Amino acid sequence: MGRPGQKVLRDEDGLGDRVSVGLLARAFPRATVEGVIEAAGAREQRTRMLPSWLVVYYVLALALFMDMGGGRVMRKLAGTLSWAARGITVVLPSEEALSRARARLGPVPLRLLFESVAGPLASPDTP
Repeated sequence: MGRPGQKVLRDEDGLGDRVSVGLLARAFPRATVEGVIEAAGAREQRTRMLPSWLVVYYVLALALFMDMGGGRVMRKLAGTLSWAARGITVVLPSEEALSRARARLGPVPLRLLFESVAGPLASPDTP
């Protein structure tokens, strides 16, 4: 928190956000995400602007950036995707499309994802 009269600079869509979103992809590899989508039967039936795997990462990013609205979180995610893919343009969906995509996905893939990666952090011989 800044003192009176002091400006607090925010790193909007900066490297820190890209690293945070990148860590999501490292913690939850795309193959694992695709596997839980298949196991949950949540694969989309047609080509969509928001495929199921992207919606999973979007929901995870919502938890990472809890202080932001859904549209802003998707802009961060899309910015990171286009940065990582070297300039590929990502079309941003409306808030309504994001909400419908989350409803289509449902909770099962996220539960399965958690169950597939959750485990103890310490080894049994750690004091």
